[in-house]
Amino acid sequence: MHRDVFIFANGILTNPGNARAWTDRAVQWFHNRTDAAADKFEYYSPALLRWVFQRKNAVALAETIAEYPGARLHLVGHSNGCDLIARAVRMTSAPIASLHLISAALERDFGKNGLGERLARGQIGNVFCLCSRGDKVLTYLARASRVATLGLLGYGDLGCRGPENAPHHVWTTWCNTLGHGDWFEPAHFDRTMETILTQALHT
Repeated sequence: MHRDVFIFANGILTNPGNARAWTDRAVQWFHNRTDAAADKFEYYSPALLRWVFQRKNAVALAETIAEYPGARLHLVGHSNGCDLIARAVRMTSAPIASLHLISAALERDFGKNGLGERLARGQIGNVFCLCSRGDKVLTYLARASRVATLGLLGYGDLGCRGPENAPHHVWTTWCNTLGHGDWFEPAHFDRTMETILTQALHT
């Protein structure tokens, strides 16, 4: 039986040295409450210059994925971490049991973000999108960044608008009362982790 492994990837402006970042707490949560293994991919990226580091970080995440051959992999990202996950998956042939995209700063069109193709190939089992129309960061930042870069380097808005042209095996959970980072606040953290675990177990 293959071992379940969860890998958590943060968004921008996150200090990898912060031992209480949501990725650290997520690893602890899964280790304490499940039989699964858990790991984290942490990095720092500024808001305006994230594209300078995006490919490098995606390559490093792909290398982390490669450390778990034969595992049932579940990749969990927040914000820009979701974009990194989409890029890393395209760099590897490793089968991915499930993706969990929380407030994803990712292109919402699955015909463009690369995940639709990987789902069609069978590399990815299921994609779960945790979205909120109350995500003001994505609502304004994604739009402004695309205007500022003529649509070339801006943030995606899947997390506040939901998936578009989504094939089978793409599922959306809406919680419109939550802001961009509220999923990991103490009042919501357990529920977020339980949602991820439940989704993964039904993959």
